[in-house]
Amino acid sequence: VRGGGVGGGGGGGGGGGHARAVARREYGRLAEIGLLPAASAWQDEHRQAIDSAALDMIGLGDDANAQAAVEWLRQTWCRDPAVHGGKQDLVDALAAADAAEHDGEEGANDDR
Repeated sequence: VRGGGVGGGGGGGGGGGHARAVARREYGRLAEIGLLPAASAWQDEHRQAIDSAALDMIGLGDDANAQAAVEWLRQTWCRDPAVHGGKQDLVDALAAADAAEHDGEEGANDDR
C-alpha cells in the first residue's frame, strides 16, 4: 500500500517520514544484535530496544503509558503456553520477576 503511512502522512511527509527516519537510524544497530529466545522477551534488553524503536517510529517513544502498555503486552505474551512451550523454569522466572517488581513497588509506597 502506497501513501497511507503513520499519522496519515503520505508521499514521504508526516508521520510516515518520521517512521522511515527512525527506521534508517536504528536499523544498523538493531539488525546486528542477538536475541534471547522469544519466551525470554520479558528480560531481553535487545527486544526491548526494538520495541522502543517501534514506539519512536509511531511518535510514542516518550509516552510512559505506551511504554507501560508494551511492557504489559510483552509479559503477557511470554506467559502464553504457545510462547513458553510449557517450560516451567521460564514460567517460574517470570513469576519471580513479577513478585520482585511488586515487592519493590510496595516498598516505594511505604516511603511516602
